[in-house]
Amino acid sequence: MNDRNKRNQDFEKFQTNSKSMFEKYAKDDPSNERLNNLFSLCICPGGRNGGTNKKEVEVFYGNRPFDSVTCVNENLQTTTKLETAHGATLTYYRTDDRRWPCSL
Repeated sequence: MNDRNKRNQDFEKFQTNSKSMFEKYAKDDPSNERLNNLFSLCICPGGRNGGTNKKEVEVFYGNRPFDSVTCVNENLQTTTKLETAHGATLTYYRTDDRRWPCSL
C-alpha cells in the first residue's frame, strides 16, 4: 500500500473514532466542564454543516449570547440583536494529498 492510501485509511479511521476520542479527552480534562457549561462542546465528524463532508472533522465550543444591543434600521424601526461569544474550533481537513492538518 502506498503512503497516500495509508494516510487516507488513517483519516477515515480518525473520522470514524473522533466523536468517542474527543468525548474521552473532554471527560478527562477538568477545564472542559466550565467551557461546556458556557458554550456546549460539539464534535462533528463530517463537519458542522450536516456531517456530510468526508474530508473534515470539526470540534468546537458553540456560541452563547452575552449581551444585546438595540439598533435602528433604515425604516427607523428598532430591533434588538444579540451579541454572541464564540468558542474555540479545531478543524481537521484531509487535503488532496491525503494529509490532514489541524487548524485553529
